[in-house]
Amino acid sequence: MKLSVIIPARNEFPQVVFTIYSVIHALEVDGFTHKDFEIILVDNCSTDDVYPQRGTAGTTSYLEARGIYFNGVLRILRDPIAGNHSARNKGAEIARGEYLFFSDAHMSYRPGFFKEMIRTIDEPGGLFHGTIGW
Repeated sequence: MKLSVIIPARNEFPQVVFTIYSVIHALEVDGFTHKDFEIILVDNCSTDDVYPQRGTAGTTSYLEARGIYFNGVLRILRDPIAGNHSARNKGAEIARGEYLFFSDAHMSYRPGFFKEMIRTIDEPGGLFHGTIGW
């Protein structure tokens, strides 16, 4: 597996749904298939399971019933410690990708972002810090 995208999330529904869609869309446009990447959503003590909209159940409960969960693209981990650092570390522990990317749960990525990230890491053999485009 080429890439693991780790997303810590605490009470991020519905924003995290759009972030996951953005990641998948950007990767597919870059030529990745669902076997090349995984998204690890680390729920660190979300309390939004009683989201007011019918048919939704919060940060992770909503996503568990979707196809990306069943085909292995999305992996969900629940971290009992309410902390971003703990969630990132726990996600990294179970990641299977050659590259790790840590995202916030309320981001959007343009096509080409991940391809450029991997190229930038491979050429000098270093780290990559993505920029935010406005």
